[in-house]
Amino acid sequence: MRVIYHSYSGRHFALTAAAIHLGWLPARHRADPTQVKAMWARGPKVGSGGALASVGHDDGGNEVMVLARRWYQGVAERALRGMAEIHGIDPADLLFVNACPQSVWPRSLAALAGAPLSPPAWGDPWITSVMAAYPFLAALAQETQRLARGSAKAARRRLLAATTGKLSAQNPGHHESKEGRSGEVRVFYHCYGSAHTSVVSAAIHLGLLPNGRPPRSDRLADIGLFDRVDTRLVGTPLFMGVDDEGHEVYVLGLAGAKGELLPAFTTLLGRHGGDIFVDSLVLATPAMKMGGLLSRRLGLITVGRSMVSLAVIQHYGAFCDLVANTRQKLRGLVGQPNIGQ
Repeated sequence: MRVIYHSYSGRHFALTAAAIHLGWLPARHRADPTQVKAMWARGPKVGSGGALASVGHDDGGNEVMVLARRWYQGVAERALRGMAEIHGIDPADLLFVNACPQSVWPRSLAALAGAPLSPPAWGDPWITSVMAAYPFLAALAQETQRLARGSAKAARRRLLAATTGKLSAQNPGHHESKEGRSGEVRVFYHCYGSAHTSVVSAAIHLGLLPNGRPPRSDRLADIGLFDRVDTRLVGTPLFMGVDDEGHEVYVLGLAGAKGELLPAFTTLLGRHGGDIFVDSLVLATPAMKMGGLLSRRLGLITVGRSMVSLAVIQHYGAFCDLVANTRQKLRGLVGQPNIGQ
């Protein structure tokens, strides 16, 4: 099992909780601030080369990791679970632990406000915040150790199944992949919300939309996922189909966490990740972004969808070029991980 402590930067709160879990820092009393800062210095450098890093293995053989996910907790968890499942890793073997929930911030902010009265070793704002939250982090690490034991795995699997099933039922355009074929190169077109540029690109790739001449707006509306993805599914890899060369094609919304999640996929999947990730968000014009905001965020579906459709049709050639470049890259790919365009 992989236990993934996560926070905004993946350091400080997440790394401290992971160190307590591994026994590097005490769980029954507050550690000395200098001890915590020394642990930060020798711990993994999350963010330099990747946003997911291994810290060590606990007594039960579980790998303890830290993740930088900025403000996108739900997106990150859904993306990593979805990618794991596609590659044959049981999602129940990933235990995500939020090391910096909202309940911690009042204590941390209060400690920062009183920083002038704190001991000299607490001068660093981060150490001040973490030391104020230390009892919470210690309790969190101890509870996580219990959850990581095998006896809790069945309960996690039931919870995941219930959550995924509920979201799928509420989203009529949600497609799920059949069991992935080992060694297959998969294509993931990714954008912000997996509803517009990635869907159009994937549809062209699969022949659901014409390659060359722009379609009518009603053809766009016929694509099941176009402007219909529930925002609570952003981050979930959504299966679109299999192309004429046998490659599975997905769409994926990464919100604003592309820089963190693409390297995290490589860390999580290792040799299993023979995928190509194509950034279709680069094709989004201001009109597409505004239309998406109106439709998906503000609920003005008719106006927003019309605006996006018109913008896609006007710039359709760029989508066709992106797909052509992707297909060319696929022909030269030999199954090794390829992150980015």
